[in-house]
Amino acid sequence: MSWEAQTAEGKTIYPFGEDATGWLMYDGEGNMSVNLMRRNRPKFSTDDPSGGTVEEIKGAYKGYLAYCGRYTIQEENLTITHSLDCALFPNWVGSLQLRHFEFSEDRLTLTLSTPPIAGKSHMLVWRKK
Repeated sequence: MSWEAQTAEGKTIYPFGEDATGWLMYDGEGNMSVNLMRRNRPKFSTDDPSGGTVEEIKGAYKGYLAYCGRYTIQEENLTITHSLDCALFPNWVGSLQLRHFEFSEDRLTLTLSTPPIAGKSHMLVWRKK
């Protein structure tokens, strides 16, 4: 998978690096889940998932994005709406996230159509496994 963002000046950046990894899953019942992360995130100094220093927790959060919920496809305009039930970013819980989609060979490209994140437009390319 890849995650690219374009600045207003046209510069391409990679929010989780050029080698980001993740999973996007849709089932036939209308459920979906996405998990994205920066590769090689530093491990915590403890094996306790509820532990970690403030800096470890901050780094883990800034290198991971996840949400799940329901989806609906609008074929006539090539969009998909993610209706979020859970999200790592709390402000997204209960939100609708609209994406433009395009299929080519074994790839699904999703372009965010909600307001830009951090002033950038975003495109994610997923490869079928």
